Amino acid sequence: MSNKTEGKNLFEIPQGKARGWKLLLYPDSAPEDWKEILDEACVKYVCALHDKDKWDARDEKKNPEHKAGDLKKAHYHILLLFDGPKTYNKVLPLAEKVNAKIPFKMLDGDPKGFMRYMLHLDQPKKHQYSEEVLEAHNGAVIDISKADDEDVIYDEIFAFLETSEIHNFYVFQKYARISKPKWFKFSRSHSYQIACLIKAKHEFIQEQEKQNEQPPETDVSKLVAQATQAQENEVIDTLKKI
Repeated sequence: MSNKTEGKNLFEIPQGKARGWKLLLYPDSAPEDWKEILDEACVKYVCALHDKDKWDARDEKKNPEHKAGDLKKAHYHILLLFDGPKTYNKVLPLAEKVNAKIPFKMLDGDPKGFMRYMLHLDQPKKHQYSEEVLEAHNGAVIDISKADDEDVIYDEIFAFLETSEIHNFYVFQKYARISKPKWFKFSRSHSYQIACLIKAKHEFIQEQEKQNEQPPETDVSKLVAQATQAQENEVIDTLKKI
């Protein structure tokens, strides 16, 4: 059994599986090439260096040595993102290779929440880190948007596609990459929804065009009425001549 598992209360070891696992790593106790080690493991991950965190009064109350206002030891927050659910025992060997603290599951199943925590976006009393401190590796996608933000962006894209001549997802991404960076970033994690929207619009336009190409349906009742009126007029003209 691993040294990090020996002697630990089993209730402290995360149970079950998760696609996202969080690590805490201190640079001074980690191998210099720890990022390369994770890169070579071919696992997607996002990390951020916290070197401006400070202890607060609550921390000092728990431990008098952690004086409020003093800087905390610099550390990295790391979020491992697996394609399939992994158990603690599967993740632990990787954590040990980089000498990180015991891994913990991403409880809500949504990586955005922890990525937002890496910047303290929802903790205004803590130091606010810029998005530049976030590093994405092995194809991981950084997404720190809120659900409300996503709704607004999707509405903007929907309104744009309604009036644009774009009928291809590649063309849309090419446009967004140059002109709408937020849309481009959004489309990277919502490619299926946007592609379906573009396809549905294209199919709707094609159906409308087909209907416009068809000759108008013959109104039989109108033709009968016209014929009847013509016959009546002919009778009237004949009577006038008598």
